[in-house]
Amino acid sequence: MTEPTQARFSTGVQSTIDAPNFSWEHPVPDNDFWRSFRYPSARNFLQCLSPKEADALQLNEKYSSLPLEEKQSVLVKTLEDRIKREEIDRKPFRETNHAAWRKTMLAISSMYYDAGKLDETMKIAEMLIEHRVDKSNPSFHHSLATMPVDRGESDDFVRAEEMELACTVWLDEILGKDSP
Repeated sequence: MTEPTQARFSTGVQSTIDAPNFSWEHPVPDNDFWRSFRYPSARNFLQCLSPKEADALQLNEKYSSLPLEEKQSVLVKTLEDRIKREEIDRKPFRETNHAAWRKTMLAISSMYYDAGKLDETMKIAEMLIEHRVDKSNPSFHHSLATMPVDRGESDDFVRAEEMELACTVWLDEILGKDSP
C-alpha cells in the first residue's frame, strides 16, 4: 500500500487524504522549493495551474537551491508568460477568462508583496478592483487597504481607512455586525 502524499495546507503539513476540504485550501508540495514560500503565496500560484502543468515546471528539481527572490522571479515570469500566451491574437485575458486572469494577477501580487514590492502590489490590487466583475464586492479593497499601511506613509493611512470602511459595510451585510 502506498503512503498518502504529504502536502502543506493552511493548517500545516499533512496527508492530502486528511486535509481540510475548504474552497481556500490547495495542496502545496512539501519540498525545498515550496517551503521557501508562505502558504497563501504558494497556493495562489498553484491554483493558476493544473497539477500536470505544475509538475511539468519541475520547480523543485530545477530551482530549489535558488534564493527566494530568484524563485519568486521564476514564478512571476511563468505567470506573465501565461498571460502573454492567453492574449496572442485575442482579447485581453481578463475579458476571455476573467476568473483565471484574477487568480493569475492575485498570484503575481502575492509574489510582489512577499518581495516587499508594495508599489507593484498596489497597482495590481487597483487593477483587480477596476476590472472586477461584481462591482458590489469590495473584497479587493480589503487587500489593498493593508498595503498603504505597510508602506507607513501618513497620507496612506487615510486612504487605507477609506477603503476599509467600504469593506466593513459589505462584510456586515454578509456576516452580520456581531461577526468576529
